[in-house]
Amino acid sequence: HAHVRPVINWLVDRFVATGRADLAQDMAYQLPTRMILSMFGMDWKSDELVETIHGHHNTIVEWIGRRNPGGELGQRGLAASEALNALLGPVIEDRRDNPSDDLISDIWAKAPAEYGPIEASDVQAICRELLFAGGDTTMQSLANAIYLLLTDHSARQSVDADRKSALHHFVEE
Repeated sequence: HAHVRPVINWLVDRFVATGRADLAQDMAYQLPTRMILSMFGMDWKSDELVETIHGHHNTIVEWIGRRNPGGELGQRGLAASEALNALLGPVIEDRRDNPSDDLISDIWAKAPAEYGPIEASDVQAICRELLFAGGDTTMQSLANAIYLLLTDHSARQSVDADRKSALHHFVEE
């Protein structure tokens, strides 16, 4: 909750201030990346950082979706991957040398006991996986859940009637 609530509240405050929101774009597609950045101890409020990450991920997804072609798309995919590594690299190395209260520092501190010695590239791979797979899957799931809750009357009634159990199960799904 230490990372989820502040990010959600900040996002809601943003669209409350404008008086409208596209719940997919302004909530579902923003929340996972910003929450993961918060867990990493990075600037989750930075629109520029979030858009940069999303742009690189979109390029990589396009490259993967087209079955890893070479040529210009392959070069763009590689450049996007290298750009993400360059973005995360200094933070990962800083947390190795200056641990803080964040997930990257925890990985440095705890992973060697379970897996043996780790390198910056190992921590980078974990961070990339969390940002990419965790972010993208959660974005799509959140967008679908918001749509379902707003369009399926019986689902909404179930959640309204049982805020503890039904809401918990809905969120977990």
